[in-house]
Amino acid sequence: MIDSPREVLRALRQTDARTVAVTGCSKNAGKTTALNILTAGWDRHGLMSIGIDGEDADFWLGVPKPRISAAAGTIFATAERALGAATVDAETIERTGVSTPLGEIVIARANRPGRVLLAGVRHKADVVMLKGRMHALGVERIAIDGAYQRLMSADPAVSDGMILVTGAVLGSTVEEVADRTMDFLARIRLPAVDKTNLADMLDEACRLGVALARDGEGGMIRAGEPGAAGAISLIESRGAAITHLAIPGSIPEGFTASMEKASPDLPMGDGDAGITIVVQDPTRVFLRSQELRWLARRGHLLAVAKPIRLLAVAVNPVSVFGGTLPSDELICAIRRLVGDIPVLDFVAADG
Repeated sequence: MIDSPREVLRALRQTDARTVAVTGCSKNAGKTTALNILTAGWDRHGLMSIGIDGEDADFWLGVPKPRISAAAGTIFATAERALGAATVDAETIERTGVSTPLGEIVIARANRPGRVLLAGVRHKADVVMLKGRMHALGVERIAIDGAYQRLMSADPAVSDGMILVTGAVLGSTVEEVADRTMDFLARIRLPAVDKTNLADMLDEACRLGVALARDGEGGMIRAGEPGAAGAISLIESRGAAITHLAIPGSIPEGFTASMEKASPDLPMGDGDAGITIVVQDPTRVFLRSQELRWLARRGHLLAVAKPIRLLAVAVNPVSVFGGTLPSDELICAIRRLVGDIPVLDFVAADG
């Protein structure tokens, strides 16, 4: 029996994830609305942002934006100058020493309900620090509003779960929105490594700061230069002999073209065993959907040591540019593609 959208939303509000990242597939997808609905009813929760969220109008388009709601007792992190833009009666309870163009980031408490402007944190270490301070203040759950295309908030080292927000802003038809959403999800849902020795190999690559490769006989080869560039040099020198590749850091856009150029004799698909490439987590992968498909066609497997826990996909059928898509059709189209992940229109479920 499939739970009703209202029951699914209730379950999401009661999630065991202590830190939830809310990330949009694009600008103006509707993540702030989803965040406001998700946190409604949360008791003494925490809020922070990567980027600047909660402003009156979108910086790029100039269209009105929903403000971020803060209930009485909410703990939130923001830059000091942005604190003055809040409509809540807020008091600063901790200073962090973290500087931003809008002043020092402070941790504040809302004494009465209102709206806040969250001036984002720029570095992962600062997000982790703020999480720790908020939890020490008694916060049970934290919601992170991640700026457009900033997956840092979904890093498993930062959050315990992620809600992806998509909607009509991505396209003029249900099919177009579903396709573009799946392009985004292809990165987020990369499979976890299924062997302990591969995770150990990645740990060693991260410790050394260079890519490591394994050949068919189990021998380990160390790159002479860091990151993805070192991985390409290993492919160039060893080619099809490589069976496994562990890459510390990120995999940039264009990596597959470099692979093909470095070693044209790599597997071409048709059952050939390719290279198993292991990275830390999906937020380190910047490949386009075409590149992910290229890897799959050639028989290569891209896996992660720490997968992202996708809690749900939130659908917004209304475009900021005008026009509305059928909510039920959009939900069904995306649900067919994501399987067991809940897909729902938060606004309709909350109505």
